[in-house]
Amino acid sequence: MTDQERLRKEAPGFGLGVTVEVLSGGTEEPTVVLLHGVHGTANLEETNKYGVLARLLHREGLNVAVIETGRLRRDPESFDDRSAWAREAFAGKSYGDDLEDVLSGLEVLRQVRRGGPFWLWGFSLGGIHAVMIAGGSARRLLDARGRQWPLKGALPLDGIALSGSGIRGRDELGGEFFSLPILDSLPPEELLADGARKTTLRRALAFYGSLDGTFSEEACRKLLETLGARQKEFHRLEGVDHAFRTVDGEPSQKPLEAMVRKLLPL
Repeated sequence: MTDQERLRKEAPGFGLGVTVEVLSGGTEEPTVVLLHGVHGTANLEETNKYGVLARLLHREGLNVAVIETGRLRRDPESFDDRSAWAREAFAGKSYGDDLEDVLSGLEVLRQVRRGGPFWLWGFSLGGIHAVMIAGGSARRLLDARGRQWPLKGALPLDGIALSGSGIRGRDELGGEFFSLPILDSLPPEELLADGARKTTLRRALAFYGSLDGTFSEEACRKLLETLGARQKEFHRLEGVDHAFRTVDGEPSQKPLEAMVRKLLPL
């Protein structure tokens, strides 16, 4: 990979700000934008899930971008407990702040990759962000907060891919889970559903791991079914976890490879 193929930019955002990393395929192919899940870490390092996924897509000639939203610190390896990391790194951050960070990163990307088109591929909360943005609910939420819309021009969307994103989380997750930063201020289900209905996409697809403990298959199917897209596909991956990192409990890259194979023909 050459320096001409890889680009790193920064954007305004919560805490330390937003980072945008791009792998250019050197073509006019769509740019696939990877959006991480809540409290996630996303970069182009070879040890990072999104870095692995970006390289799989880049090898197929696609342009790929990874957006990491803002946080107060970038040292998850310093914590043994993920919840403790989330409370320290994202203290005081709301869902609206996180959504605004994604939009801030997309504005930088829009300037870098002028003309598009774009695919938004969101994991878990990243998929919810994608639906909110595509259907106009993101603007309604920011307007209600009295915040300026970060995008200065059109973001032509060709499609959306959702990985482990549902209309609602499992009830058994409990109050402690939903008391974490960002998760303590999720948008109402009605606002997400309204955004899904108002999308006008050519294509949308959703992936669900059969061992997902965060969203049920029904919730993920419902979100996809609600989307306004001419072509929709749902793919269930057996033995795969919510993060798409393991198969039957063993670390594996196969879930990422399987999703890329399904995405490429679209």
